[in-house]
Amino acid sequence: LLFSPYSSADSGLPWAGVVESEYTSGTSVIYSPDGSLLVSSHHNTFLIIETINNSIKQSIVVDFPIQSFEFSSNSKYLLVGMNSALPNTPATVVFELIDGEYVRGKHTEEGVDIDSVSISPDNSVFATASEDDAIIEWYIDTGSGTKLDIFRYFPLLHDGKINCIDHSNDGEHILSGAEDGRLIIWNRSDQTEVTSWEMSDPVKDCAFSPDGSKMAW
Repeated sequence: LLFSPYSSADSGLPWAGVVESEYTSGTSVIYSPDGSLLVSSHHNTFLIIETINNSIKQSIVVDFPIQSFEFSSNSKYLLVGMNSALPNTPATVVFELIDGEYVRGKHTEEGVDIDSVSISPDNSVFATASEDDAIIEWYIDTGSGTKLDIFRYFPLLHDGKINCIDHSNDGEHILSGAEDGRLIIWNRSDQTEVTSWEMSDPVKDCAFSPDGSKMAW
């Protein structure tokens, strides 16, 4: 695995338009994989917007302020990570696309500030940080009552809040970065550390490239 830094550039594309709403305090936005939907958070409400005409398709209220979103690769699932400050309350909620609308399903109750969610390439499980700064993978649609079942735990190797988690495209590895300045590549099959790097500053965001040959943080 290699690491290559990237720089940003102007796309040269014109401003395409705007969606206006009564909501404020936005923290997260995400496009669906095919680009037909844009999801934006506004405190504990999120809007699902059709990009073809900039119209609001759905407005959904959740339990706590929203910190992150993640779509499954087939757009069947939309995951919403929240700032769940209270114990035993929803932290990550799964919404499933049913008859053209996203309907709330089961949730996790582990984690305080879910600002990073990563779904496996086969869309069967997803990963979030736990309350003690470890990583948990959850089944995306399996559980008892309203709670999702745990697929597997990863050891506690970070010393501080985990800020980013990402699955590799082949499904073999997970990448994680945290406030301790440590970046770890994990082997998913046995939950062991493959390699790691130590930075002098906290790692705030991290991702694999689509082909898995590079990482950025």
